[in-house]
Amino acid sequence: MRRTLAALALLALAPLAAAQAPDTGPRRFVVIGCVSQANAKAPYVLTDGRREPPAVYQLDGDPKQLSMLVGQTVEVSGPITPGANKQPPTVKVAGLIRISTTCVKTGK
Repeated sequence: MRRTLAALALLALAPLAAAQAPDTGPRRFVVIGCVSQANAKAPYVLTDGRREPPAVYQLDGDPKQLSMLVGQTVEVSGPITPGANKQPPTVKVAGLIRISTTCVKTGK
């Protein structure tokens, strides 16, 4: 009986503990832009030209899938981690939607 009451007490407090825990994990983002790769050994990047200066994100995803999207506009969603040593932030590709088979030119 005591074990049952103790277990119920823990279950009742679990949502409170979870609600108060700080969010220390990577944040989930959605970014839109053009996929590119400087050379075969370089990482894939997504450039969002809708802002000035353009925002650049390194993509962490399936290289076969990303290689087919070079030169296309896509929406990528996933956790993002900050870049180090002047590198752009990295988006781990969790979701991907092709928006256009070409890169949309923006500018004034």
